[in-house]
Amino acid sequence: ELAYNLLNSTGVVGLLVKSSMVKTPSNKNLFSFLTENNYLSSVDIFSNTKKIFAIDSREEFAFVISSQVKSEKFLLKSGISDIKDFKSSEDILVLNKKIIAQINPTNKMLPNFANISEANFIIKMYKKLRSFSEVFSDVSFGRLVHLTNHSEYIKKECTDALPIYEGKFIERYNPSFATFDGVLEEDRYKPKASAVVQVKDGEIPEARFFINTDFWEKISKHYREQYTIMWRSLTSTTNRRTMLATVMPFVPTAQSIQFLQAMNDKETIIILGLFNSIIFDYFVRMKMPGIDLTQAVIKDIPVPEVSSFDDTIVFNGVEASIYEHLYSRISWLYRNDKRMDNLFSTEVYLYTGNDSKRCNAEIDLILAKLYDLKTKELKKVAGYFKSYYSDEELELFF
Repeated sequence: ELAYNLLNSTGVVGLLVKSSMVKTPSNKNLFSFLTENNYLSSVDIFSNTKKIFAIDSREEFAFVISSQVKSEKFLLKSGISDIKDFKSSEDILVLNKKIIAQINPTNKMLPNFANISEANFIIKMYKKLRSFSEVFSDVSFGRLVHLTNHSEYIKKECTDALPIYEGKFIERYNPSFATFDGVLEEDRYKPKASAVVQVKDGEIPEARFFINTDFWEKISKHYREQYTIMWRSLTSTTNRRTMLATVMPFVPTAQSIQFLQAMNDKETIIILGLFNSIIFDYFVRMKMPGIDLTQAVIKDIPVPEVSSFDDTIVFNGVEASIYEHLYSRISWLYRNDKRMDNLFSTEVYLYTGNDSKRCNAEIDLILAKLYDLKTKELKKVAGYFKSYYSDEELELFF
């Protein structure tokens, strides 16, 4: 703002800033001022993966050039990690405020795409589909327990208190991924304490913190659904998978977990399938500005209409609705967790698979039909998750 105010009618200013200035909703007023008034000339986004600066390799920076010589378009170059990337003239995007509003309708900030192909794909999806907040307008989001702010109500023992679930306890379709069972007292309360991977499906993780029952009832009184979709809040676009979501009965959760409650069981299962699909995860990676997967990011992701899940298709030789195909596979993934019995009490056809990775791939294939993705497009999206789907699995599953 100071630099801009120093400019004359032909002046130009370039500043090196954190990439959050052009990506994070908290800076929306400043970025919108530049785009709405056509003062933005170019944005070059640098990745710190090769340690340009001696800090966290996940950090990003942006060199932002602004001018009072108004232009309706500006140039974007992303994914720069060294001088060779910067000098290359390939993958320079030409954007304007209209395009940004199409692909980030809520916050109107820049997504994470690195090339023209990714940008065009996102734009195409937003032309065909509505955002999550429009399709699922009645869901209730939450993030209730804060270990610091609510410390007077939190204990390290379970007397008259409820165990608090933490982000490290959950994984995709798995509410029992890790536990503090067996972790020594002096290790479990370290700032970055590690839980151990759970051995048996359906076991309840041993917590390290507990919250006063009366206080929990007070802060959670507006959430009355039996089942809740939870996802890890702290994550990264460079992880094996970015969106890690599960469903489980409503329990106290720390700030490392965010959750939502849908209107009914059918919507709960549909949203869970969407969240854990590579297609939804791809959009999350394109749109998450930092390492905190907030509800603001979720609300902006394009999704199919709920009614489209009732369409009948033949998949793997079985004729059923898309929802039934989805339901049979997700219920199979939770088959060993008795806590989910009420959620999966409806009888649809029995899924007879025995490989969870293939089951996940089939869910991706089913949802790809709703997103109207061709095989080539789906393979390209799946190929973006190189640490999850190997080249061999891409050919085998898709």
